Amino acid sequence: MKKLIIDESLKLILDSISEGINIIDSNSRVIFGNKAYCDFIGFDLNELEGKELRKIRPNAQLVNSHFILTQT
Repeated sequence: MKKLIIDESLKLILDSISEGINIIDSNSRVIFGNKAYCDFIGFDLNELEGKELRKIRPNAQLVNSHFILTQT
């Protein structure tokens, strides 16, 4: 599995947002969670990365929206 790298400047922007944001891959595995999201669910990002969202939040509703992230 190819690991998506989130740019440090994007991480800073996402962490400055007070709303919880997480990014998952096509297998529902966590790639990134901003500080607000990590605080909300009580996990550190290192504990979340690579884990299936449903194992972290069993009742999570996956919204049917898709964004394609590409590496340059």
